[in-house]
Amino acid sequence: MRRPVNNEKQIVRSGVKVGLGAMTAEQRGAESGAICAALMGLGLVASARRVLLYAAMPFEPEVGELARWLLSRGAVVCAPRVDWAGWTMVAAEVSRWPDDLALDAKGLRVPGASARVVGADELDAVLVPGVAFDREGARLGRGGGFYDRFLAGVKVQSRVGVCFGCQVVTRVPTEPHDARMGAVVTGAGVLGVLGVLGV
Repeated sequence: MRRPVNNEKQIVRSGVKVGLGAMTAEQRGAESGAICAALMGLGLVASARRVLLYAAMPFEPEVGELARWLLSRGAVVCAPRVDWAGWTMVAAEVSRWPDDLALDAKGLRVPGASARVVGADELDAVLVPGVAFDREGARLGRGGGFYDRFLAGVKVQSRVGVCFGCQVVTRVPTEPHDARMGAVVTGAGVLGVLGVLGV
């Protein structure tokens, strides 16, 4: 009998957690640098006028280098700001990275309350962290559904999954509401899943 999807997702999360735990801080830093370099070479990101990045949580690739590079090129850089009461998130502008980020009630680094909100449909590229990805563009998040709901307003070709190599798995179990990526980027380069421009 096939396991329920939620059980399958938990198995994948547990396996990836082991891989992430085996990485040293030096390895995470080096691979984060390689990921930023790969993203800078991805036409979709390099040419974007409005980009949603993320402020890395522990064991997520750090993309601050990319954020500062995009800002230096005149791009509008945003980060997620979460509404914990409504279980939603918006893209809010960050003019100085990471200086314009502050801790919210849950300890996430987010733009301030006065930061300008950019609509999901206005974004040229969205960088999406996650627990695991596969080569078909499926993503496994932390279970809150914030990105899945937000990405409903973003075309698939603009969605770029970002992860360490150990987070790419053979198959991510999915449900109909789970958002797919147009590409996945690791330290080894870009997995062109759905023909994203610049791959």
